[in-house]
Amino acid sequence: MHSGRRWIFFALNILGVVSASAAASVLPPIDGSLSGDFIPFGSTKMGIHWTATLATSEAGDQTVSLVFAGPGLKARAESVKTAGGTGTWRIPQAEVDLSSWFETVATRFFPGVLGFQAAGTVSLRGNGGIAPSGYAGSLQFELSGGSLSDAAGDWTFSELAGRLECPDFPAWTSATPQRLVFGELKVGETSLKKGVIDYQVESANRIRILGIHGEILGARIACGEFVIDSTNSPIETKVWVEALDLAALRTYLPNAVAEAHGTINAEIQVRWSVEEGFEFGHGTLQLRPEANASIRLAPSPGLLSSQVPARISLAPAWLRKMGRSFSQAFPAHQTLEAIENGEQPLMVESIEGGIDLGGQGKEALVVLHIVAHPAKTDAVKKVRLNVKVAGPLSDVLRYGMDQHLSFGP
Repeated sequence: MHSGRRWIFFALNILGVVSASAAASVLPPIDGSLSGDFIPFGSTKMGIHWTATLATSEAGDQTVSLVFAGPGLKARAESVKTAGGTGTWRIPQAEVDLSSWFETVATRFFPGVLGFQAAGTVSLRGNGGIAPSGYAGSLQFELSGGSLSDAAGDWTFSELAGRLECPDFPAWTSATPQRLVFGELKVGETSLKKGVIDYQVESANRIRILGIHGEILGARIACGEFVIDSTNSPIETKVWVEALDLAALRTYLPNAVAEAHGTINAEIQVRWSVEEGFEFGHGTLQLRPEANASIRLAPSPGLLSSQVPARISLAPAWLRKMGRSFSQAFPAHQTLEAIENGEQPLMVESIEGGIDLGGQGKEALVVLHIVAHPAKTDAVKKVRLNVKVAGPLSDVLRYGMDQHLSFGP
């Protein structure tokens, strides 16, 4: 934004729209051309060569055409001004290559993002009027083929594209919400795809993100409102995930789970700062009411059946020493053996839980409360699994299920 503003003001001054004091200036009534070099932000390697062509009509109207050329930049601008100091200006074409200019602009205005990598093309169009008091008009920016990644490579945006309209230039605001789309946002091993960012420019140094929407692991994801400003203040918001397929989470589920089907909703607090990167806070999980959910355990002998006796004695205490003749197999034990060996799935009635992924150097905590019933028998009415795992995030996501469980009607 800053590089665009500096270039536009420079162009308008050469066009004779404004002087250094913001009053209108009129070049002498001459025909011919002028040229020179513009060194933006003191960066000699990004020098821009400009050429201005001047022509004056018999009525005294003055036309100025301007061409810019430099590393990763090409632009044309023109103005027509009457002897009375009024007229029009327009920028029919301007293109900036982000990979060429990002480092220079970041060094001057956003040192907190030095080391970030950006690419893509920004196109600019604009037009407006000239008055003795100054100038006004509108600008339209368009981004295509964009990408952005942080210095550590923790996250990457790709296939960025969008438009920004500033209808009240020289004020750097957008009157209506604007939209930016991206093909993928990759954070670690997780990808957010088909993303849409709705935002509003509040000033040259402040952008309000109204919301982010996309898809993650086949589910719908949405992000709440937050502000980005030139002070690099930390960003805090909430993320909602809707209709997340448990099967898509297979690599993240406890090792004791062999299969999982159904969909869940989730929400979690997210924080980002230049110093710490992404941090995840408290969150919740809940099974969607309409989900036909089930889980099948990986073979884990004794995980469930060790909680109950294999046989039940039918004899009084003084005859029990006579053994199996006066006892019978406990149906619940057989059912639990089938479940723990992965032979019979559990139909999930509810999943509720809390998530605290902690921050850098902190332990993560996941607590899940699962209520289910066997698919093929009524010997066990319900199985309640309470899973609580703490430790480094990588361990929590792959930790085996513990044995805190109960069963009953």
